[in-house]
Amino acid sequence: MGRDSCLREFSDSLEQVVQYPVNLISTDSYPHQLQSYLTRLNDAETKLCCVDGKAKLAFWICEEQGCGEFRYSDYLRDAMSDTPSLGSGFKTSCVSDVDELGKLYKIDTNFNPGIKDPRCCFTFIHARHSRDRLLISRPMMSLLFTYHQVMPAFLDFVLTFGRREHGQELHYGGFRSESRLLDSSTRIPEIGRSGRDFRLCYNLKSVEHSPKQTDWPWSVRQTAIHHTFDIVTGRASWIVVKGDGLMENRVKEATDPSSRAAASQFDTNSRSFASSLNTHLIYIDWAGENWQSYIDFLEDEAQDKTRRVLSADVDRLPKSKVAALPTTPSPKLSQRSWSGLSSLATEKGSQMLSGSSHSWAKLPGKLRQFASTSYYAQRRTQEKVETAGGNDELRFYFADLQRAQYLEEKTNGAILVININLSVISEMKKFYQELLRADESSDEISMNCGDDVERFLRRASSAENDLRLQKSRAESLVRVLADRKNLLFGALEYHNMEASRLSAQSMHAVAQQTQQETVSMRIITLVTLFFLPATFICTLMSTDIIRWDSGDGDPQERTVSTGAIEFFFAITLPLSCCTFSAWWYFNRRLTRAQQAKDAAMCLV
Repeated sequence: MGRDSCLREFSDSLEQVVQYPVNLISTDSYPHQLQSYLTRLNDAETKLCCVDGKAKLAFWICEEQGCGEFRYSDYLRDAMSDTPSLGSGFKTSCVSDVDELGKLYKIDTNFNPGIKDPRCCFTFIHARHSRDRLLISRPMMSLLFTYHQVMPAFLDFVLTFGRREHGQELHYGGFRSESRLLDSSTRIPEIGRSGRDFRLCYNLKSVEHSPKQTDWPWSVRQTAIHHTFDIVTGRASWIVVKGDGLMENRVKEATDPSSRAAASQFDTNSRSFASSLNTHLIYIDWAGENWQSYIDFLEDEAQDKTRRVLSADVDRLPKSKVAALPTTPSPKLSQRSWSGLSSLATEKGSQMLSGSSHSWAKLPGKLRQFASTSYYAQRRTQEKVETAGGNDELRFYFADLQRAQYLEEKTNGAILVININLSVISEMKKFYQELLRADESSDEISMNCGDDVERFLRRASSAENDLRLQKSRAESLVRVLADRKNLLFGALEYHNMEASRLSAQSMHAVAQQTQQETVSMRIITLVTLFFLPATFICTLMSTDIIRWDSGDGDPQERTVSTGAIEFFFAITLPLSCCTFSAWWYFNRRLTRAQQAKDAAMCLV
């Protein structure tokens, strides 16, 4: 393919920048894969990117002169020079919209680039925090990725950033690469590209201290890297995505010529290649940081929350009050939900004790949704109550079991992240080993960079060994947490059994007292029934319904008032019917309400 044809295709690609990655000149992906990436990028645009004009896209560009403030005219003059000077330095720039980015690349109205690629260019994409939108607009991202012909697989890692509530995407990672060591069909000498290059992208994760999070002062953070290296011209480009500016600061320190660092030399192709290897080590070292401190924190938390179950005398229970489960539910759960969770935990307890450590995960999510947020508040309330009451008994609460489960999940997450990092580092080592042995590789790199590759492999292997050590510690902690979780559940079950036994004894005493009262009530009822007929007759005879009249010396004459009898029944019978009807109505209403409440409890 001719030079003009390649440049024309590149210009057409820039003209269709909104179609990235469909508009790429050459890629190993199939058309349906490119269309799928475009659809995913369109769907995630509002959560992934900021609006144009509010971006902060940072550049760190290797110039042929010293370090200083970046100026487009200076960069154009140096980049177009055919005899670059030694002792090159870096210049910085920051753009906020797509127009400024187009000026940086000197793209004219016909979408023709007017500037050569620098010896090395770092592009840093940041965010306000780890779960916020990236400070780059969608047009800027499309132009940036199109200009550098970024491989589509890099979007798999970029799309894990952006605004989100949870961090499940942190469990995704990998390593991707494309090599065109002999194919020069994409050669564009106007911008300093030979067409013979390799491209790779990957993401790594590490754990960082977050002092603002009082409940859990650690967070897993990620960084995504895309790297292109031209084996003929020695030009390298980097795109680094990370929420904060940590990577930018470390790269600037490592590439500062005054620091004499191994990643600051770009005057020859072999030195530029060696600097790229050392730049990879910056990211690898970061991926291995803080894991020892984080595992120490997990172990301390596990010991603090579960150690006492090993030595507690669970047989010695307070007689006055048995607190196997907290009586006050979390404010995040209603009383009905708490009752359902307690009964569900009792029903499935035997399955947990006899099954594996992962059987706890089969319980509904409500059992674990407030393990971290409600734990500290609930424990503080319980400690105040126990201190005020002078109770020094070692008690166990359902919140202790929740906390143990939460710690186990965090530890399993750490193991997964470490495994992802180990896989990425292993794939990267394999890639550079094969690159050094490849016949298509540049002679200068093959002959002069063997020691640099070996040094890179040794340091990467050292980082792998450290990660494996922390992984072993985490796996051991998972086993300890699983065993102590079962022991905690057994202690809670034993407390519940003892509480039920004491409650049964109390109910037995109440039943005996009720039986005695029942006998007394029967005696009272018998006496009442004995006198009831006579009382009724006396009451009836005391009214004017039946009168006994006596004349002078004559025997008494009985007089019955028929009207009084009719009036008596006219009032008594309707009043009795109303009384029984009201009793039937309210009794039926209460019965239905109780049935509805029982049905709702069964659904929880």
